[in-house]
Amino acid sequence: MINIAVLGVGYWGPNTVRNLRNIESCNLKYVCDMNTERLEFIKKNYPDQNITTDYKELLNDEELHAVCIVTPVTTHKKLGIEFLEKGKNVFIEKPLTFNVQEAKDLVESAKKNNKTLCTGHIFQFHPAVQKMKEIIDSGELGKINYISASRMNQGAGKYEVDVSWDLATHDLSIINYLMPEIPNRVSAFGKNHTVDLNDTVTMRLDYENNAYAMIEVSWLSPFKHRFMKIFGSKGTLVFDEMAEDKLIHYGLGIDDRDKGQGSGSLSYREGTKSVVELPPTEPLKAELINFIDSCQGRAKPIADGVSGLNVVQILSAGAESMKNDGKWTKLS
Repeated sequence: MINIAVLGVGYWGPNTVRNLRNIESCNLKYVCDMNTERLEFIKKNYPDQNITTDYKELLNDEELHAVCIVTPVTTHKKLGIEFLEKGKNVFIEKPLTFNVQEAKDLVESAKKNNKTLCTGHIFQFHPAVQKMKEIIDSGELGKINYISASRMNQGAGKYEVDVSWDLATHDLSIINYLMPEIPNRVSAFGKNHTVDLNDTVTMRLDYENNAYAMIEVSWLSPFKHRFMKIFGSKGTLVFDEMAEDKLIHYGLGIDDRDKGQGSGSLSYREGTKSVVELPPTEPLKAELINFIDSCQGRAKPIADGVSGLNVVQILSAGAESMKNDGKWTKLS
């Protein structure tokens, strides 16, 4: 069993606390936040939980093995490197950082200190995404030619980053997880309508193997919309997170409408359709278990620091592209 802490219990941190308290392979030794009202909220829900406002108490505890950093993105590099250099394993909520160099510094620090660094890309642990990866890796879908992703909801009104860093982060982490390589260049367009930051962004990803992906994200939708289609040479996967049947596998259709000018019947038929059964899994709990197992050498991190860096590289290239009217931009 390892001793672990949660640093930051604003919007998302309490979910991390809840899950860690229900994982038998760890002991949640600390919950830390500078905001005493947030700590009172934790104490109300978990009277036996040890709380503190001083993160250096965690930093200097030699019996603490790992920390989950769930603080604003601008603090990620500083806190992450401090804990890594103190010999702690580190889990950082997405996005890993807000620029490429800071992400590279975190990855290098983890390597130098021989510690686990994981990024909170929760959708890589969604049972539908896990199943998609299994199908793609088996070769059943053939070569991936095109991916279309759309993710929308109503914006909260106050953000540190624009909608691409808030929402496209999820789709990029999924796509990077499923594809054999990361894109070599990015083109993006953004507009702001309700806030000072871009609240609507379209991003295009281009790959060396001629694959292509399109991501559309927005804070303008009054309802949640989470949709991804993966088109392979042998079939198609459709992932609709909001649907009852979340993952559907289509075989190739048949189109013989251009097969000649004779009197024979020319037709188009859709491919076979099958609903893919998914196990009941809480992605956040699965994500945290993978981090804990990785800290103990029992598993390989699924969403490691490099995967976090790759997402930051794509988002940063997208931000640069938006400044230049959608010009194709290489990853740095």
